[in-house]
Amino acid sequence: MKASKSNDSTLVAGLRFAGVGVGFVTEAGIVTALGWWLDGRFDTAPWLLVVGALLGVTLATISLVKGVERLEKMANRREPERPGEE
Repeated sequence: MKASKSNDSTLVAGLRFAGVGVGFVTEAGIVTALGWWLDGRFDTAPWLLVVGALLGVTLATISLVKGVERLEKMANRREPERPGEE
């Protein structure tokens, strides 16, 4: 059975949004891990871990918002506006 074009585009859009979510976790995790590693290197536990976690989540959130905005713009370009819908 073949999937319809609408189902394919929905799947692709869902995968793109999932990719943005995976990017969030990856970015936050890498910066947090860097803080943890620096804590071990400079014996400053837990301060660099905390700073790394806060910085990682902040940067990942900014990246997440920009990614979602970019995906929404792409989706809006593909869907023609219908009269009567806002």
